[in-house]
Amino acid sequence: MNQLVELPPFPEVIDNSQRSEFVRCPQSWAYRYLFNWQPKIKSIHLRAGGAFATGVEIARKAYYVEGMSDKDAVAEGWRGLINAWEDHPGDDFVKDSYSMSSALAYYFQAFPLKSDFVKPALFAGRAMVEFSAVHPLPISHPTTGQPILYYGRHDMLGQRVDSGQLMVVDEKTTGALGPSWVESWNLDSQFTGYIWLDQQSNIDVSTALIRGISITAHGNHAHAQSIQSRPAWRINQWVDQIVSDIEDMQRQYKRGWFSKSLGPGCKMYGGCAFKNVCCSNQPERWLAADFVQERYAPWEIKHVD
Repeated sequence: MNQLVELPPFPEVIDNSQRSEFVRCPQSWAYRYLFNWQPKIKSIHLRAGGAFATGVEIARKAYYVEGMSDKDAVAEGWRGLINAWEDHPGDDFVKDSYSMSSALAYYFQAFPLKSDFVKPALFAGRAMVEFSAVHPLPISHPTTGQPILYYGRHDMLGQRVDSGQLMVVDEKTTGALGPSWVESWNLDSQFTGYIWLDQQSNIDVSTALIRGISITAHGNHAHAQSIQSRPAWRINQWVDQIVSDIEDMQRQYKRGWFSKSLGPGCKMYGGCAFKNVCCSNQPERWLAADFVQERYAPWEIKHVD
């Protein structure tokens, strides 16, 4: 499928997942986000992270919006995690429903709802437990001529209790934590994009708080925090970079042929979902066997009320 004859429409909305996938491997981006081939069995890391995020979101809404006690709110969050959990036959991973339940309980011990130094910001009386936005980028769609939109959603728009400073807040689950994990977000485009989106919504924010929880088979979890600042020049740099990346997407789209990584991108953590597809001279067989075509549009998903 590297030599493509009939192409689907170019995406009208771009997010950090698409941008990161394209930079890693344009061919993988085309399979996943242009032709909408999604693995029949979602990565355990995506499944576990999604269930954990659902649990945290439900617990926060139960506490800050519904007025539950901290213990009842965490219990409500745990039920949300279990309801969101996706088991698959043959699963045998450290990240299972038990370890993720343990990690959720640990998270709220490390960052108690009652005494957390950052709380959901209030806008028009609404606690911003989650925040999503779509805004136009300074680049046009190759077919419609309309601006391409950028989408992002982070776990909470927080506000420091001590100073009132607004912060993008997001949780990450991982295998190990340490100084390298804290520093790994220094140049990460995901949080630069979140801050840009918030600023486009006239929200005075330039800092992100990333909280990490390590997941282990024995329940001896650890936590860490990384506070990331994005000054104006870094935001402008990010805009220039994503526009350049989208221009490259459009060039490869117009020629109907997408480059392959054939290197580090093929050895990504957790393995590339399309490895067997690219190793075959009959990729369509692998796609039909291991993938389904589902439109990628997280900006249309209704989240927890």
